[in-house]
Amino acid sequence: MYDFGAFEFLVWMFCAGLVLDASRYPSDTAVYIATTGMALASLAFSYTIMFHAGKLNTVNASFLHRLVATWLALTSGALAITHCSNFLGYVSVFGMYASIGFHVARYSFIRVFLVFKKVKFFAT
Repeated sequence: MYDFGAFEFLVWMFCAGLVLDASRYPSDTAVYIATTGMALASLAFSYTIMFHAGKLNTVNASFLHRLVATWLALTSGALAITHCSNFLGYVSVFGMYASIGFHVARYSFIRVFLVFKKVKFFAT
C-alpha cells in the first residue's frame, strides 16, 4: 500500500477534508482551521515531492523551487479569497513573486535587497 500511494492519498484527503470543514464554522475560526489544513497539506506536499519528484532536479535546478512557490501561491490564494484573510493573501503574493523569480537576499544585518533571478522556464 505504501508503494501505490494509498497512505499518501489518505493524508491528502484528510487535509482537504479539514480545509473544506472550515467553511462550516464562523469566519473568525474558519481562517485558523483552513490555515491548519494548509499547513498539514504543505507537509503532505513535501512528502509527495520527496517521494515522486526525484527526476525534476535533473531537468532544471530552479524548477522544483518554482513548483513549490506556485503551489503555495495558488493554494493560499484560493483560501484567502474564500475566507477573506489578509495573511493568506500576503502568503499568496509572496509565493507568486517567488515563482516568477523574485527573491529577498540579505547580505548584512542592515541591507536587504530584492533580487530578480533569471529563470529559464523551459530546458533548452
